[in-house]
Amino acid sequence: MLDEAATLGILGAGAVSPAGQALLADTDIAKAVGDLGEVARTARLQADLTAVVAGTPSPELAELLGATAVVESRGTATTWRFSPAMVRGAYDAGWTQQRLTKALTKIAKGGLPQPLVYLLADVARQHGSVRVTPVASTLISDDTALLAQICADRRLDKLNLRLLAPTVLASQATTADTMTALRKAGYAPRQQSTDGCDVLEKTRRHRA
Repeated sequence: MLDEAATLGILGAGAVSPAGQALLADTDIAKAVGDLGEVARTARLQADLTAVVAGTPSPELAELLGATAVVESRGTATTWRFSPAMVRGAYDAGWTQQRLTKALTKIAKGGLPQPLVYLLADVARQHGSVRVTPVASTLISDDTALLAQICADRRLDKLNLRLLAPTVLASQATTADTMTALRKAGYAPRQQSTDGCDVLEKTRRHRA
């Protein structure tokens, strides 16, 4: 019977747990397991930007807090701390301020403290103020009408051109492919290096 208790994982630190004692005594195991403590589904969110969970957090609670805060201490209660970096990471992962506020309110004992509300709002206001998009090459010209014409030219659709500014077009194709496509469409582009200097192409000699 003792081997069976060990197989079921109800031995801890060399001693038989309450569940193991119930198994050996052939009594109600469910009641004994209940004595070990219930799974926590709520947390106390505090003004110092910490969340205190008494007992073992449920998977849903642990996932939510893990997406927005870091574990600061463990024991009979677990303390999590919110930070701008963690909240920003949650927004990066697809959370919105409204969804996050609603989710935290649902698990909060006593509601959300003002400092946490301010933190969620401040990070949301700054999040996405700078956007980064992939660009393989750019087209630059003072002739805004020409760039608008190139951008609207259906023969250049494969370049996925996008107007970043009146004088700047972004191309998803490499510089070489963009140059080739422009020339094929009848334009006369000039290639430049990253420092703005013209790139001189070697003259091709044709034999008679």
